[in-house]
Amino acid sequence: MKAWYAAPVHVLLLALLGSPVAYAADQPTSVLVSALQPGSPEAIALATLLENYLAQEIALDKSLAVMRIEDTRPFEDYSARVYVQGCPPGDILGCSTIIAERGGAEYAVTGTVRSSASGTEVEVDILDVNDSRVVVSFKSELANGDDKVFAQGVARVLAAAIHGEVGAETDIRTSDDDGPVKPDNDAIARQIAQLSKDLGEVTVALSRPNRAIPKTSYTVDDLAEQSNTDAVKPWERLDMSPGEYLRYRNSGFSLLEWRARSAGRQGQLMIAPMFGYANGAMAGSYYGAYATDDSTEVVDAWSAETQQSGSGAWLNAVVGYGITPALDVGVSVGVQTGSFTRDVDDVVVGQPEEPTDPQTFSASRVTLGARVGVGLFPARSIRPRIGGGLDWMHGYSVTQFEQMPDWLTVFPAPSLLVAQVYVGGEARISKNVDFVLQAPVTMTLTGTKPNTFRSGSQDVVTETVPNGPKVIGVGVTAGLQIRLFGKKTEGGIEDIDAI
Repeated sequence: MKAWYAAPVHVLLLALLGSPVAYAADQPTSVLVSALQPGSPEAIALATLLENYLAQEIALDKSLAVMRIEDTRPFEDYSARVYVQGCPPGDILGCSTIIAERGGAEYAVTGTVRSSASGTEVEVDILDVNDSRVVVSFKSELANGDDKVFAQGVARVLAAAIHGEVGAETDIRTSDDDGPVKPDNDAIARQIAQLSKDLGEVTVALSRPNRAIPKTSYTVDDLAEQSNTDAVKPWERLDMSPGEYLRYRNSGFSLLEWRARSAGRQGQLMIAPMFGYANGAMAGSYYGAYATDDSTEVVDAWSAETQQSGSGAWLNAVVGYGITPALDVGVSVGVQTGSFTRDVDDVVVGQPEEPTDPQTFSASRVTLGARVGVGLFPARSIRPRIGGGLDWMHGYSVTQFEQMPDWLTVFPAPSLLVAQVYVGGEARISKNVDFVLQAPVTMTLTGTKPNTFRSGSQDVVTETVPNGPKVIGVGVTAGLQIRLFGKKTEGGIEDIDAI
């Protein structure tokens, strides 16, 4: 059963602390001094002042390591301070616990400040983050000028709570029959009476609730319970489906942030420079052979050219526009590197063939294409993505690299049409920038058929055709996705009421 006591703050602290105890610890205990949530605009200044006083007083205890809100890990689009400032009224325990966990603090101090007709009411909660429980709660009516004295008292009780003198789950004393017992209320009252001195007008109420910190997750059971009522459902007021409302409640984001994230790609202009490696029809080969007789007249000529499988760098940029939160369409322009091999054989009729000297050239080509992409779960920080596209490009021709003799036939560069599908993911870096990683699989649809031609009066040279390309290619690309503009999202009064 919860018990409350009222007494001058220093009297109560002496009763709690008893005789001096030397606290020793190998490592200081980390304590987050979180914000005190103001209950009204008039209480904002005092809440900030008390937070700073608490941090100063707690820092004087060498067994405690003070952590401020600014010392904790920021969220992706805003600081931890902004998160706490946006904490819904009444949820400061849960919000402070999230910040403490992100900062690795073992304990946290938070509470609320409310202005009243008689003065200012302050409630302070000391949280055991590891055990997820409220160790000690204070309620106090503060007179003007007593804020620093109150902060000193809270700091001393915090130290006592951490060292196990208050807030323990059971008292170390045991009775013969009933096992562990709670401290005797009358005994504490007698201690307070014995130590009673008029140390000022600051009074404080103390409880040892050992209650669990309010949960910060919203479950399917909670959803089902609300669905069974006749009242307007909170997800209906927010124009959400039950599933989306469940994800929103467990996201840790404010409603405005959740709506902005859920809007995803819709209305956004996206620019994604990408760099990677791929293989496929990224090479080419030309084979030419001709035969001359004793008069050096060409009596036979064979020419063959085809695209071939190869690999190389792949640099491209995609500019897209978001149609829906998950779907975007766009265009792509890029450059691929590859290679081209030229092999020419000069044969003399009646003489054995000599080995040829093939030559390989570095090559590159421009690609133009269309893209469609889907970014699943747009509100998440790490999202899977899938998509596809169609690229057009010129293949390779030997004339791009070397002039052939007139008696050999040359062919124009073929037009290649390459389809691709890809899977990958996006990781949110900031509000407008994502890191993108994807693995495309390509299929060459046109331009892979070899070109051949023979001329002359005799059949002397061998009709050699270079190997054609494999139809399927794979690759991996990575880059940044810059997102501009987007759908405007705002929350109204109805949204606030429904939180």
